[in-house]
Amino acid sequence: MIFTQDEINLMCIYDTSDKAELTKELRFSVPYIENVELREITETVIHKLERMTAAEFLSIEFVPIVTKEDVENE
Repeated sequence: MIFTQDEINLMCIYDTSDKAELTKELRFSVPYIENVELREITETVIHKLERMTAAEFLSIEFVPIVTKEDVENE
């Protein structure tokens, strides 16, 4: 399963040590997300996590990626 830069960055906000816990935390946050784009990204991540195996999850490198554009927009 391949995650986008935005999806990895989103997951890095949460505890990524356990797939079930990460999925639970993301699900819990959805009703509180007002930004439509962020809500869609969150829901996409949840669906991807639900479809992946434990081995696939363990192979993910949870390193947030910051681009020059991200910094300039601050």
